[in-house]
Order: sequence, then structure tokens, then C-alpha cells
Amino acid sequence: MRWVTHIAIASLFIKLLEIALLIDLTSFEFWVILSVYAVMPDFDTLLGIKHRTYTHTLYAAVLASLPLIFDLRLFITALTAYLSHLFADMLTVSGLMLLYPFKETTYHLLPAAWRIKTGSNTELLLFAMGFGIIVAYRLGVSYAPVYAFFILIYFLRSSLFREIRK
Repeated sequence: MRWVTHIAIASLFIKLLEIALLIDLTSFEFWVILSVYAVMPDFDTLLGIKHRTYTHTLYAAVLASLPLIFDLRLFITALTAYLSHLFADMLTVSGLMLLYPFKETTYHLLPAAWRIKTGSNTELLLFAMGFGIIVAYRLGVSYAPVYAFFILIYFLRSSLFREIRK
């Protein structure tokens, strides 16, 4: 997935966490941490490591977040953003080897026909849904889940859905 989609999905995960734990994670430093950690697994290409191997594992998420353990809210933000990246990549055609190099099994969250291709219209729709829900919540719109429901209905009826099923 593209970096903007990863940030939108991480923002959505953080918002759900805020609601579930009744905490505020909206200050400037949290947005910086969220943005960096949401794309951090893709730094593997900058480091010369094969893509979607070591940096796309569960233990990498914990290790990368550990330096922020001194502030529990920053740690939770970083870990959630990193894990949201892994979640999003498991929606793609390539999937992830979450336990690499110990186990080279590729994990997916969607059936083969529904997996998302990077840069496709389906990814764009996923980004729009995540971004739209976050904006709705930021504006204080209490019916943001209803907004998400109508986007989902549109998605199911649209040609984009037929593109996925092919």
C-alpha cells in the first residue's frame, strides 16, 4: 500500500483506540509518532533489506516501539501505528510473513479474490474511507459510523467491488 493509505489506516486505528480506552492521543507529537511509525516498516528498502521481511514482523513492531516505553501513550501510539501497517499489508495480494525468519508462512486477512493491489482503485477507496471517518470525528460529527456504513454500501454496489471479485 502507499504511505498515505498507511497513515490513514493508522489514524483510524488510533481513533478506535482513543474511543475504547477513553484517552486523548491527538497532540502534535502523537501525530508525528503516528505518521513515522505507520510507514516505518517500509524503511526496509532504505536500509537495503528485502521488502516485507524483517521489518514487517510482529517482533519488529515491538522492538521499534520500545524506545518510547518511557511514555506509555507514545508507546501505545507507536505500536498501534506499526501494527496497523502490518494489518493493512495483510489485506494486499502479497500478504506478510509475520514470523520471518522463524516461519516463512505468508498471512492474508482476505480471500484471494478480495486482496487489494497497491495503487488500485480499491486502495484509493480504503484511503478515502479511513480519511473520511477521521475527518468526520475531528469535526465532531457524531454520525461518522453512519457515514462509514454508507461508504461501505456504495463500495459494495460499485464497479470497484466487481474489480476486486475478478
